[in-house]
Amino acid sequence: LQMKESIKANQAELDRLGRENSEGTRTRDDKLKADILELRTMVARMSTRIDEMAGEIAKARGAAEENEYAARRATEPVAARIAPLEKRLDEIAALNREMASRIDALQKQALEKAGEHKTWKNDEEAYEDALESYRKGSYEESIEKFENVSKLFPASRLVGNCIYWQGESNFALKQYSEAIDRFGIVIEKHPENPKVPAAYLKAAIAFIEMKKTSEARIFLQKLLEKHPSSEQADAARARLKTLK
Repeated sequence: LQMKESIKANQAELDRLGRENSEGTRTRDDKLKADILELRTMVARMSTRIDEMAGEIAKARGAAEENEYAARRATEPVAARIAPLEKRLDEIAALNREMASRIDALQKQALEKAGEHKTWKNDEEAYEDALESYRKGSYEESIEKFENVSKLFPASRLVGNCIYWQGESNFALKQYSEAIDRFGIVIEKHPENPKVPAAYLKAAIAFIEMKKTSEARIFLQKLLEKHPSSEQADAARARLKTLK
């Protein structure tokens, strides 16, 4: 049972790694993805085999315990049946330990790939590093780095800014739906962030790029309603005049 729980924990960790490898960016590390898939398959097979062998062991032991007389007569053959099963369980336990070690290695590899955050001393340094990637036009890299800033410093005042710049990176990559989603998060979850007016405006522009003028008009009107004196207000008024 303890081994089964350990394998379940490894399966959960693999699921988390798989999600982190796919969220926040369209770039993928094929080798890392293949390793995670291979380990998931191994976990599933091991879990199934453990269930099967546990049933066989229980059946064998149950047969031996039906009555004392039968148990005494069956002691030797039952022991002979149980021994190889327990040996295989030991082998699976060893494989599970090896798999846990490989998962640790994958975790380190994923973190290093995602932004080498170990070099960051604090949230501001990490944020500036991610912003520099954006300024250089390395938009996919900046999305990953901003994602790691948010994960490593979840209480930082810069989290809203990170999400906003992820949206800007998506916009630059013409990933308009993803950009709108991120600008929406800034507006809804970080309403006091100074990037909120810009998030309204850029979300509207993304809708315009997608030929969704009705949605764009709503965001522009919300911007003027909630932030009429903002730097983006004049641009919003000009955009509204051009919408049909």
